[in-house]
Amino acid sequence: EIVFFGDDSASAVHTSINGEKISSVEVVTLTRITENEFLKGIEETNDDFNVPEVLRVESPMTSDVPAGYEYSFPTEADWCGGLISDVACTESPYQEPNPKMKDGFVALFVIIGLAVFGAVAYLFHRNAVKKQQERYKAHFVRGIARNISIAPSAGMIPADKLKAEFDHIDKDKGGTISKDELKEFVDTGKFGTISDKDFDAMWTAMDIDGSGEVDFVEFTTFLG
Repeated sequence: EIVFFGDDSASAVHTSINGEKISSVEVVTLTRITENEFLKGIEETNDDFNVPEVLRVESPMTSDVPAGYEYSFPTEADWCGGLISDVACTESPYQEPNPKMKDGFVALFVIIGLAVFGAVAYLFHRNAVKKQQERYKAHFVRGIARNISIAPSAGMIPADKLKAEFDHIDKDKGGTISKDELKEFVDTGKFGTISDKDFDAMWTAMDIDGSGEVDFVEFTTFLG
């Protein structure tokens, strides 16, 4: 007996050999159908051939196989792992990934990508801000150093000279420098040209506590 099968059908060639001669050859093709399709087909066949009610096959059946038809139809075991071994009964090794898992991995990669991008952008921004601060800080120190006629280095400016310069900028003698007072000092021309953007950034860096006034400690910390 030779069996050929596909996803939903099977063909069998059964050969009977009596002695040295072939006595019969049977070729059968079976198509796999659902239970509902099978029962519906019986009803339609009975109607098409006007089968009397008493001779009709019981539907739905009270047993898996009607009387007289035992072993005529392949069972589920025959289809799955028996003589036929339908491939539809086994799980294909080529399964699509779970959509939820796929979406989860995509979301994870997006989050990781955004985190990496954010970290890189933050480092670039911090580096740019640091360079900007160093630039206008050096500019400011040179202006002060020029005003007291010593080398342009904050570390070389004596504390009493820094205090004198601080008091010079503090026009109202209130003990702190306001933004307007610092702007007036910068605009004297000792610093050359400094943009409003750089001045605002310099003031923000100098006003450490954000009070709107710079005391002597903040002044020297900025220059340090």
